[in-house]
Amino acid sequence: MLLRLGKWMRIMGIDTENAKPGLEDSMISAYCNEHERILVTRDVEFSTVQKNSILIKSTDILEQIREIKIQIPVKREDFLTRCVICNLKLVPYQYSHNGLLPDDVIGKRLQTCPKCERIFWEGSHTENMLKILMECGVYP
Repeated sequence: MLLRLGKWMRIMGIDTENAKPGLEDSMISAYCNEHERILVTRDVEFSTVQKNSILIKSTDILEQIREIKIQIPVKREDFLTRCVICNLKLVPYQYSHNGLLPDDVIGKRLQTCPKCERIFWEGSHTENMLKILMECGVYP
């Protein structure tokens, strides 16, 4: 399973679903084919039988991000536009003094996930993510 890579793909704005643990390869394959999804896997055998797949060779997350960058076009304007948990596109969040957010985010661009309702804003964690993507040659 490439769950951690899936999170990084969402950070890069790539529409990404993770297979549920325990699913048979045939079920994953059928789902990918039906929904026209690209299979990203470390399973060499599975990648050879799945028509639309990307084989990830590395176990290192930074190398995996580099491998994705080579095979899937990423656009800077798509970065940080998806919920890292739910994969849905984020929508603008209207700030209200409801105690949910720290005071230092007032005035920042806020986004929320329509499904899980997590609230996102750019801060030091964003800078750290972008530094990692820079290191991988994905950003800017």
